Amino acid sequence: MNNQRLEFANALRGLAALSVLISHYLGIFWFARPIAGILANATVPDASVIPTPHLAVLLDAFPVATGPFGVALFFMISGFVIPFTFERTSVSGFIAGRILRIYPLYMAGFTITLIALTLSGIASGKPFPYTFANVVVHYFPGLRDLVWLPSIDGIVWTLEIELKFYVVCALIAPLLRQGRIWTFLVPMVLLATVQLGHGYPWGTLTKTLALDSEYMLFMFCGVAFNFHSRGFFNLRTLAVVSLAVLAAFCAAMMISAEPIRSIYSYIAAFTLFALAASISRSWPRFRLLSFFADISYPLYVVHGVMGYALIAFMINRGFSPWTAISCATVLAIALAWLLHVLVEVRAHRIGKQLSKRLTDRSGLIPVARDA
Repeated sequence: MNNQRLEFANALRGLAALSVLISHYLGIFWFARPIAGILANATVPDASVIPTPHLAVLLDAFPVATGPFGVALFFMISGFVIPFTFERTSVSGFIAGRILRIYPLYMAGFTITLIALTLSGIASGKPFPYTFANVVVHYFPGLRDLVWLPSIDGIVWTLEIELKFYVVCALIAPLLRQGRIWTFLVPMVLLATVQLGHGYPWGTLTKTLALDSEYMLFMFCGVAFNFHSRGFFNLRTLAVVSLAVLAAFCAAMMISAEPIRSIYSYIAAFTLFALAASISRSWPRFRLLSFFADISYPLYVVHGVMGYALIAFMINRGFSPWTAISCATVLAIALAWLLHVLVEVRAHRIGKQLSKRLTDRSGLIPVARDA
């Protein structure tokens, strides 16, 4: 793929990162204060003591929620980008590359979260709230989910869905390489199987898949756009398949009694992605969005608990909400950039080298494309 034609996805990744940041600092912290306090190991004053910022109230009244919208964009982008990888990478190379892409950065960012939790507890007079076993397991996204331990950082659940999507993609790599329409039966069957079997004694794996299968289904909307971009789907096939998958996802969300605002947010993200993809050949480069795209993963990992803890600490000591939000935002961006430079770039480089060696050993012949 020509990098210019992927620039729109990169820009949307930056927008998604900003949307999630806004959602947490101008949404959840103020409208779910008890939850923010638990995550930050701090005392968060209620609205009668510290009023909710007016902009947060306005955003909360908007029919599209910034948090689900940002997550949906991330999911669409993953579904769109990942199949390209299998054109030039073996399954073993893909797995190795993903492991080094995901885990070193997450471990570094989670360490910052633990430091923030500890300092916040000291400032609030609260003990550290998690067991050693929970902390160790949490360093390995996917394992925590499998053994059903509490989330410490509050954000890892979306990463765990991504990991499950990677596993599914690795299992159906030939279908993704060849752009087969049968690919889209896989998430449908997975969702139906899990939902029909929900409640049977399959253990925590059932709980995990039951909660995540509908979101993985949404990610295959991005796969449909990938197949169109690679010439496997014409525009009509893209419209039929992507809208059918989107409709199935919305139905699953309604059956799960998800808030209608969340469903609207996913539809809005799908619509924006489709519009951006339609003009991908002439998409301009936005430096600000490109910057946030570069740091999107470390920002995702580090901003949550750390930001909640800093905002709580500052407003409890008389600083205005906007001063606290601004300081948390600047610190989150600075830490994300440091993690990107010191950890993410280096780990990703090693992962690409290892992935190439494993692919060369497999004898896979990369697919050559002119566009």
